Amino acid sequence: IEDLSSRLEEAGSNTATQVELNKKREAELARLKGELEELNIAHEGTLAALRMKHNNTMADLGEQIDNLNGNKVKAEKDKAGLERDLADARSGLEDAVKGKAELDKQGKLLQGSIV
Repeated sequence: IEDLSSRLEEAGSNTATQVELNKKREAELARLKGELEELNIAHEGTLAALRMKHNNTMADLGEQIDNLNGNKVKAEKDKAGLERDLADARSGLEDAVKGKAELDKQGKLLQGSIV
């Protein structure tokens, strides 16, 4: 009986030790769960901030692209106008050179007929 009694006491103390260890483990697990939850909340906040920053940057870049495309169209129109002006000026120059040549020719004919 004493042997059984000592075994029962030993088993009881082992059970108490196990219960105490389980309580410590559960407390540690609860602490870790709390930390994990806090880290997840912080991570979600950081992620939301980064997404907002990304969206703002993309909107700014979109506006810059639109502005650049508008400036490109304007520059192409200006270039086409300048090319037309250049063609008109060249045409006018050719006409002037031909007119001068014709006047020089008539001037020489008149000089020849006067002499």
